[in-house]
Amino acid sequence: MTDAGGERAAPRWTGNRVLALLVRDVMSRLLALIPLAVTLVSCAQPTSGAAPGTSAAAMPGFVGGACRQTPDSPPLGMASGNLAVRPDPVLIPGQLPKFLWFVRVPHRTEPLRLTIDRLDGPGVGRVVTLNAVRGPMTDLPAGWERAVAFASNLMFDQPGCWRIRDADGTAEDAIVIEIHRP
Repeated sequence: MTDAGGERAAPRWTGNRVLALLVRDVMSRLLALIPLAVTLVSCAQPTSGAAPGTSAAAMPGFVGGACRQTPDSPPLGMASGNLAVRPDPVLIPGQLPKFLWFVRVPHRTEPLRLTIDRLDGPGVGRVVTLNAVRGPMTDLPAGWERAVAFASNLMFDQPGCWRIRDADGTAEDAIVIEIHRP
């Protein structure tokens, strides 16, 4: 814009132009906050593999002085991630209970490697290797048709809250069980 003498005139500030500049400034500041908001929201989400709508406090583990076992998921037994187990009904230290393990998505390697850790006190972490059970699998729910089964006898030397995890799987491929006092 030029005036009558050919000089550049100062822009005229109308109400709409001021409003547009103000909105643009506010929007740019809000957009700058998006990465911070995303970071805060992701930090607030449970990282323990909780299903949507499930609080981290309800997740299996040793919480508030109590052992929260992995919930039963018939017909598999206890299931979490790609790992499931059908344990004997009562688990007591010193006994040799039978466990039938299932891995929903088989690994490239045949054996199943389980890490065993005590959650509520001192305990010896160990790794157990199991070979697959041969034969047809029946009574497996949808999504588990290709599962591979592994049989084991795991002895626990003391009562407590124990996590048994697929060493070659993800953090969600873990079962929490409680071994009771005799």
